[in-house]
Amino acid sequence: MADRYCSNCASNIFELVTLTDIMNYRGSKYKIEYNAMQCASCKEAFLTGEQSQIVSSKLVNSWRKDNDLLSSQELQRIRNKINYSKAKLGRLLKKDENTISRWEKDLSAQDFAVDRDYRVLDLVDEDPDLVKKFFPDIDLSSVSNEYELITIDIEIKRSVELQYREIIYEYSDSLVIDFTNWERLMDDSIENDLSSCNDSEVQRVAISRFGYSGVQLAA
Repeated sequence: MADRYCSNCASNIFELVTLTDIMNYRGSKYKIEYNAMQCASCKEAFLTGEQSQIVSSKLVNSWRKDNDLLSSQELQRIRNKINYSKAKLGRLLKKDENTISRWEKDLSAQDFAVDRDYRVLDLVDEDPDLVKKFFPDIDLSSVSNEYELITIDIEIKRSVELQYREIIYEYSDSLVIDFTNWERLMDDSIENDLSSCNDSEVQRVAISRFGYSGVQLAA
C-alpha cells in the first residue's frame, strides 16, 4: 500500500492485524472479530473496501440469525426458484434492484415483512394459489417444469382432502381443521383415526402444512 499514507502520521507502512470490537446494528450489539490494516508507526487502523464488506456481512448475518431471518443464500435461492431477475423481483416487492442486490451481498438485511414475502414465494411449488393470493401480479410462466409436476401433486392432495370432508362432517357440523399433519393423513387411514378420536382430537386431524392457521368447514 505504498500509495496510501496514514491520516494520523503520514506513514505509508501498514500491517495486517486482527481486531475485536463491539458493534451496533439496528439497535443490537455484536462482538465482531475482523481483519484491518494498521499503521506500523502510530498504530492507527482502517478498513479496506473488502474488509469493510466482510465486517458488514458479519453484522448483517448476526442480526438475521438473532431474528430468525432468511440468509442471503436463501434469498438468492428463492429468487432463482421463481426465475426472477433482481430488477423484476424488486418491482414485485416494491423495492429497487440495488436493495435486492444489497440483501444478497450481505450489505444490509431485509425487514420482517419482506422476509415473510420471500417465505411465501418459496411456497410456489407447494401452494401456487397462496403465492398468487399474496402477489396477484406475479408471473409464474417462467417457473421450471418441476413446478408444474409438483402442482399436479398438490392438486391430488386437495382431491383427497375433498373426499375426506364427508367423513369429517360426521363428527361436527362446524369443524376447524388444524393444518399440521398432512403426511400422516396421506399415510394412514383417516377412517381409523376418526373412529378412535374424541371431539378435540378430531380437530387435529390435519390436511396440509401450507402455513395456514386453519380452515373453517361448515355444514
